[in-house]
Amino acid sequence: MNAVASVAFGIVSSVGACIAAASVASHVVADSEPHAFQGLAEPDLWTTQPVKVDPQRQGYERIAPLYSSYVTEAPAMMAARAKPEPAGPSAAPQAPQPKLSAEHLAWCAQHYRSFDPAANSYRSYSGEIRACSSPYQQNVAEAGEGAGTKVSTQSATWCAARYRSYRPEDNSYQPWDGPRRSCDAPVILAGNN
Repeated sequence: MNAVASVAFGIVSSVGACIAAASVASHVVADSEPHAFQGLAEPDLWTTQPVKVDPQRQGYERIAPLYSSYVTEAPAMMAARAKPEPAGPSAAPQAPQPKLSAEHLAWCAQHYRSFDPAANSYRSYSGEIRACSSPYQQNVAEAGEGAGTKVSTQSATWCAARYRSYRPEDNSYQPWDGPRRSCDAPVILAGNN
């Protein structure tokens, strides 16, 4: 009986201590100044009907928009690339640009949104500038000591349509396993050089 009485006393005293702490906390909070919500008189931000907004009557802070550095620097880079370099005695002679076919330019413009026909290049997703190579570009793949193998346009077109990783420079593609392989077009196409 003594044990039951001590357990009952413990429960009653802990409940009493919690009630006393809650009453003290409510008196402390009640004595402080009540919280005032600012902007309750302003109209709702989201309404069911369209409402004309007057920014001068709102007290909201407006933050300037943030842009990617690529977006903000792209026009400057394009303008810098478009400016011709001064032709003076200090200017080094530039190699002549190869003539590119209309099919090549159309293919590159269709496959790369950032394609620049003047430089025959595009900007990759990683940000680097790469030269565009298409199946319509006349290429000679260098194999060894300057000797090359000429790839016909039909063969290169067939390989580019069949293999997504096809490179006309060296007439190769990347299979799912193993190193790059040479693309061998069917004999019917290869014979029509």
